[in-house]
Amino acid sequence: MIWLVIGAMFVMLAFSRLTGFEEALRESLRFELRVTHQYEERRSLQRPIAAFAVALVGVLGLVLAYRTAQRLKGPANLAAITAVASAIAMVGLVCLRLISLSPVDKLLYGPLKLNWIADIGLSTIVLVAAALHVRLGRRELRSRSRLRPH
Repeated sequence: MIWLVIGAMFVMLAFSRLTGFEEALRESLRFELRVTHQYEERRSLQRPIAAFAVALVGVLGLVLAYRTAQRLKGPANLAAITAVASAIAMVGLVCLRLISLSPVDKLLYGPLKLNWIADIGLSTIVLVAAALHVRLGRRELRSRSRLRPH
């Protein structure tokens, strides 16, 4: 089940990128701040929202990783927990891009392009974790079938 949720999340993120939904939402939020004359004071709004988003993603990550660890047994467990943590980190990255706090933006979009590194890196980690999960799951099935009397 967890793999379906992660897969659906990545499909939604890809769709969001392809359609420009994320950028449109960010522009809509900026427009709303301008209309309400809060754009100049936006950092005072963005800081607590960014802190809350980071804390929420952290807590959510810990809870989901713990629940995943409780449900799954065997060596594939670590791969699933890694995928869950990476998917949650991706949600955190999207939240930080939407909040668009200047110091964070400098890190994400600056010379190191941490946004790209995080985006591609987290996606790759989930892909590798999924492949490892499948491989370990098949190995576990083979070892179980050898243990059964025929």
